[in-house]
Amino acid sequence: MPWLVRWVQDLIVVVFFASAAYLLLPENELRPYARLVMGLVVIAALLAPAVELLQWEPALWAPRLAPAGEEAAALIADGRRMAAEAQRRVLDEGRARAEAHVAGVAELALGGPPAAVEVMWGPEGIERVRVDAPHAGRDEAERAARVIAGLLGLRPEQVAVAWGATEGQGGAGR
Repeated sequence: MPWLVRWVQDLIVVVFFASAAYLLLPENELRPYARLVMGLVVIAALLAPAVELLQWEPALWAPRLAPAGEEAAALIADGRRMAAEAQRRVLDEGRARAEAHVAGVAELALGGPPAAVEVMWGPEGIERVRVDAPHAGRDEAERAARVIAGLLGLRPEQVAVAWGATEGQGGAGR
């Protein structure tokens, strides 16, 4: 935090000199303009840390943040851990939204809400979709499986719509 102490000291010096210069100015029509200029100087001093952060380069700050090699390794490990956690959260949120989308597509294809929708994930995305539609007939389930596969960009064998009480492979079945 030595940078904070240095910044506050610089700010105090700038405000002091701006106030002293304002007091020394004669009372005439130029005084408001001088006050404006000194105010801009004070604002520039206030914003100096923000400007420095906008030009931030991690390689330049690493020695200031962690003078020892072990501390730098700990910072890097913490950063990787934080990045992995953020990536996991984004992936979970994306999967939840995709599963809600699949449920919406299934509802659209069936003409009503399905009893259950299960999405199996693979390394490349959705691997298989299983929809339970106990109130649907065989023809309706087969049509729904084709519509779901088409709308989600899947192969028909990746979508199973269970109609009645049992599930079929590669589309719909009883």
